[in-house]
Amino acid sequence: MSHIDYNGMLERGEDIGGGYKKAVIVLGEGDTVDSAVSTKWAFMGPGTVEFLIHGSGIEVCPDGQVMKSYYPQYNR
Repeated sequence: MSHIDYNGMLERGEDIGGGYKKAVIVLGEGDTVDSAVSTKWAFMGPGTVEFLIHGSGIEVCPDGQVMKSYYPQYNR
């Protein structure tokens, strides 16, 4: 299992023009990537999460297989 943090996701972004970058993160079983929409949980694989990155914000598009995984300090 591996984890990709927020900066790791940003580094994977490929320039697609117009000030945008696109990062496509393919997650194996149990792999995680920071959600970019919450500091309390990450996306967990298997599955794919696409991030459309722009200076004005980030659009996040997980596929139907990806699940939320709450960080241990937020599990109750």
